[in-house]
Amino acid sequence: MSSITSILVLGAGELGTYVLHSLAQHPLRAPTTTISVLLRESSINSNDDKAKAERLEALRKLGITFTTGDLTQDSEGGLSSIFRNFDVVICCSGYMAASGLQLKISRAVLAAGVPFYVPWQFGMDYEAIGRGYKQYMFDEQLDVRDLLRSQNNTRWVALSTGLFSSVLFPPLGGLVDIENRVVYGIGDWNRQFSTTTPEDIGKFTAELVLGPERDTVFAVNGPVYVAGDTVSYNDVARIVEDITGASFTRRLLTLEETEHDMVNTELLTPARICRNVLARGRGVLFQNADLWTPSAGLRVSSLSDFAKGYLPAFYENPT
Repeated sequence: MSSITSILVLGAGELGTYVLHSLAQHPLRAPTTTISVLLRESSINSNDDKAKAERLEALRKLGITFTTGDLTQDSEGGLSSIFRNFDVVICCSGYMAASGLQLKISRAVLAAGVPFYVPWQFGMDYEAIGRGYKQYMFDEQLDVRDLLRSQNNTRWVALSTGLFSSVLFPPLGGLVDIENRVVYGIGDWNRQFSTTTPEDIGKFTAELVLGPERDTVFAVNGPVYVAGDTVSYNDVARIVEDITGASFTRRLLTLEETEHDMVNTELLTPARICRNVLARGRGVLFQNADLWTPSAGLRVSSLSDFAKGYLPAFYENPT
């Protein structure tokens, strides 16, 4: 197996933090393998946000170092000069990012000659969704894949994880509206989709980079599918009612209704995008035959397990 001595993670938000922790604690991480996270200088040195400062201190205690850079403001050449110092670049800064940012990052990775690259492709299967979607980010995901497929020097994996479990619940609220006690289904309450918790996406990513199957999986140079759980809309409603102890109205949407919600771009929220993608029924359900199951046998959370720890923070005083 090819050796990895340096890893750079772009971003330390929710996903980036889980990826960093999983990398630092991976049982096959060599003592000489360094892990760094790219952050703006203002983020590294700021003491204004206590919670952020505590997260950064926790990373320091794991032996993670900080690399100064700004994905938005730095030039492509500037980013490339940073990236060329690393064997692996993992992009965890992407959800609802500025248009063109993922292409900029990917071009900088290729110019730097980075051996292994995990671009921001987490979530749904964007190729199955196809081009022409109203959310610009989806087409850009495909532009990134076209760019990466046009070269042979950098090996890459698009880790398709199904929906992030957190997008179903508040604050995003893709399927669950706590305030109004509504759970949405689309088309058929028994229709299923794949979902993975952000923490488990971190585990899969670390296994991809540091696990024994790295060379085999990276040889794909394309999408690899994982899923923590596969659930139906009925399952989501049952989970929410079991955890809150309250009754929720079940509202079944049609494709036409979700398409109508997409017309007014001023009201185009992430929740409406989520429901519309589910309604179209492409790129959201990964069959078992397609799934990568790491030989290490990762322990992952069901949606029910995730909701038990996540949902109570958004729900009080059930009646």
